[in-house]
Amino acid sequence: MSYYNKIFNIAYINLLLVIFGYFIVSRYGTGLSPLLKFIRILFLIYSFYALNKIVSYQNIKNNYSSKILFMVFLVLIFISSIMAEYPIYVLSNLLVFVPSIMFTIFLVNTSFNKLGLEGTKILLLRLFIMCFSIPLISSIFFNGNYYLGKDLYGQNFNTMGESVRTGFYSNHLAWSGIIVLSSSFAYLEMSRLKKSKKLLLYFLMLFSVMTIINSGSRAILATLIIYFFAFFLKNLNFIKTLILSCFIIFSFTKVDFSKLDSINFMINRTNVHLVNQENFARFAFLSSGLKLFDENPLRYLTGIGLFNRKVIKEQNFTFISGHRGEYSFSNFHNSYADILFGGGIFVFFIFVYLVLYKSLRQLWKFDDKYFLLVIPLHLIAMTESSLQGGQFIFYPLFYFICVSNLKCLNVNYTKNDI
Repeated sequence: MSYYNKIFNIAYINLLLVIFGYFIVSRYGTGLSPLLKFIRILFLIYSFYALNKIVSYQNIKNNYSSKILFMVFLVLIFISSIMAEYPIYVLSNLLVFVPSIMFTIFLVNTSFNKLGLEGTKILLLRLFIMCFSIPLISSIFFNGNYYLGKDLYGQNFNTMGESVRTGFYSNHLAWSGIIVLSSSFAYLEMSRLKKSKKLLLYFLMLFSVMTIINSGSRAILATLIIYFFAFFLKNLNFIKTLILSCFIIFSFTKVDFSKLDSINFMINRTNVHLVNQENFARFAFLSSGLKLFDENPLRYLTGIGLFNRKVIKEQNFTFISGHRGEYSFSNFHNSYADILFGGGIFVFFIFVYLVLYKSLRQLWKFDDKYFLLVIPLHLIAMTESSLQGGQFIFYPLFYFICVSNLKCLNVNYTKNDI
C-alpha cells in the first residue's frame, strides 16, 4: 500500500467515525455514545502508532513554524486548568482537546514528509469531499432532501422543542454542504480529473448549494455569500464574471424564492426574533462569558478553564427561542469564545495568531483556492464549539490550520504560486 493510501485511510476512518457517530446519535439517541466514543479513541491511539511507523515524530520540529509559541499556549492552558474551579474536570476535557490536536499535527507532518505540500493539500481536499458527501447523500433518504425549498430546519425541533429523529440535523447538512462546495472548487483546480469525475463534482456542488438553502441556516447562507465574494476577488476574470453575473440575475428574476418553504421559514424565524425582541443566541452566549469575567476580573487573565461547562451551568444562563421557548445553555457555541473565556486573553491572542492570522495570511499571500477554505471553516468555528476531537468539523478545521502553520508557507519570499 502506498504512503498516500496509508495516510488517507487513517485520516478517513478517524473522520468517518465522527460523522457516523453524529448520525447514530441524531437518529437513535445518545444511548450508544459511550461505545462510539470508545471506538473513536481506540482508533485514534492506533493512528498515533501507525503514523509513527511511517514517519518518526522526532522530525516534527523541522516542518512547523511558531513551535515555541504553541508550547507556550499548551503551558498556559494547563495553568488555566489547575487554577479553574473543578480543575480535575477541566483537565479531563484537555485529554480530549490536546491529543486530538496533536494527532492532526502529526498527520499533516507525516503527509508533508511523504507527499509534499501539493500532495498533502490534494489528500485533505479529497478527504473532505468524500467524508462530508456522506451526510449530503444520506439526507436524500433520511431527511427528504431531494428538491429545492425542502424545509430541513423544521425537522430539528417541533413546537415543543423536542428533537425529531430523522437523519443528520440541518446544521450538520449545512456545514457539510459548504465544506464540500469549497473543497470541490479547490480540488478541480489542483487535480486532473476524468470528465465523469468532474461531472460528479459539479453535481455535488449544485446539491451542496441546494442543501445550504434548504437547511435554513442563516450563518451558512451568509458564509456562502462571503465565500463567493472572496472567490471572485481572488479570481477576477471579466468573461467568467460576466457569465456568472448574468446567471445569478437570471436565477433571481426567474425563481420565486418566496415560494420556497426553507426560505419562508428562515424569514419568518428572523421576523419572530425581531418582533419579539428576543435576545439573539450568539450575543446571549457572548454576554454570558463577559458576565463571568466581570464577576471575577482575574478570569480575564486565567479564564474559567477550557470547556468548563460546570461553571457555566451554575450561572443558569438562559436564552429565549421562538421555536424552543426558554432554555439554559452550558457552552458558548463559539470556538473563539471557548478559548477567550476558557483560557483568558493571553491564550486567546496566541490562538488567534496561530489559528486565524496564519490562515488569513496564506489566503492573502498565495493565489490558491485551497486557502479559501479559511472562510467556511473559521466562520463555522465562530458560530459553533468545534475544538474537541469528537466535534463535527474538528478534523477539517485543524488539518487546515496545521497546513497553514507549515514552515514552508511562513517564510518571506516573493513567489506567488505554490
